[in-house]
Amino acid sequence: MALKGSRTTTTYLDWKDYQNILQKLEQDKEYKFLMLFLCGTYMGIRISDILNITWNQILHKDKFLLKEKKTGKYREITIISDVKTEIERLYKLMEIKDPNGLVFINKYGTKAIRVQWVNVKIKLLLKRYGILCRNASSHLLRKTFGRKCYEANGCSDKSLHILQKLFNHSSLDQFS
Repeated sequence: MALKGSRTTTTYLDWKDYQNILQKLEQDKEYKFLMLFLCGTYMGIRISDILNITWNQILHKDKFLLKEKKTGKYREITIISDVKTEIERLYKLMEIKDPNGLVFINKYGTKAIRVQWVNVKIKLLLKRYGILCRNASSHLLRKTFGRKCYEANGCSDKSLHILQKLFNHSSLDQFS
């Protein structure tokens, strides 16, 4: 664990490892964290924003508008059809009673799970599944999204500009 105020960096997940994690989360019935991994790696949003998503924002939707907590900027998030199908499937498996409720609710059903718990749980899951990841944290989901997008666009300057737009970054300097 890093000292408060210090900077640590996490890496991204190799796509094969990521797919492996999804399968194992499904087998272990870790549906909440399966949803978390899907939202983080297919939407590319920060954990502070993921944890505030409600079911009615994403259920049966192709897009939703998000006001980013960190920047205050608005961003339209597209939900690709495969992820939309997974969201609907997981909603049923999790037996959700309140479609207006938070997706990532704590065990008491009172508020969103905490970022600190997500970070601890991700480390535990990676260890359980035998996946080595330097400084694992919730940010590795966003980094995995970024890496997949970068590679899908030929690792070019164009791909960096696409990521700049997707991440709502003001400059390319934020990638160094």
